[in-house]
Amino acid sequence: MSLTRKQVIDYIKSLPVSELVLLMEELQEELGVELPNMYRESVVMGVGPTMGMAYDSCSLFLEGYPEDKKILVIKTYRTLTSSTLKEAKELVESAPCLLFEDLDRETAEERRRLLEESGARVRLE
Repeated sequence: MSLTRKQVIDYIKSLPVSELVLLMEELQEELGVELPNMYRESVVMGVGPTMGMAYDSCSLFLEGYPEDKKILVIKTYRTLTSSTLKEAKELVESAPCLLFEDLDRETAEERRRLLEESGARVRLE
């Protein structure tokens, strides 16, 4: 079966952020390329507006986390941003802090869900 570019794009647009991040990682591995961190973050954070969806700007703040969940929160943040371990650790340890800003509503909700599942206490504004 052969897919058109439009079908591929429509499928990618329908993916939740967590799946999009995994797809990007798999494509990088499969194709033997690596996107710069800045580009990866802008693709993930800009999914809504870059693809013509309604855009309601949100910010996501890390309020805190249980000490026994710290590593999981850091791993989750790294997955969402492709940041280095050092960058993620420093940011998470600086809670309360701003994690993401200027996100579309759907992306913000998905990231909040993933972070809360890892044990983080987050606030969406």
